[in-house]
Amino acid sequence: MKKSLLLLVSILAISIAKSQINDRAEAMRLVVKNNAAIGLSKQDLENVFISDSYFNRSAGTRMVYLQQAYRNIPVYNQILVLAFKNDQLVSRTGRFIESLDKRVNIKSAVPVVTPVEAVIAALADRKLSTKQQPK
Repeated sequence: MKKSLLLLVSILAISIAKSQINDRAEAMRLVVKNNAAIGLSKQDLENVFISDSYFNRSAGTRMVYLQQAYRNIPVYNQILVLAFKNDQLVSRTGRFIESLDKRVNIKSAVPVVTPVEAVIAALADRKLSTKQQPK
């Protein structure tokens, strides 16, 4: 009984993961096909990823949440919500930061502060103390 349940759960998890991959691939195909209508430049298209995608059966639309990124680092709160019907863009909300590469002050996208230093600075900022140093 336990083996059957484990097998069923495994099959369900694999099928969900596979459908999510297919959803994201379909979403990216639609974004690339409609990039002019969306208003994305070639550089914008190279610096985005699909944060979520699903098919809305009641409206017959594919919803795509397109996240802006810089060197594979997501840009906080910069998401386009797109709706496609019959392979055409029917709705677009949100916006991206224009000329992001000109606004970034650390071009390498490598943090200057280590995670331990960041934790220590955050604790100091909040005037908190610890019994031992973070590792």
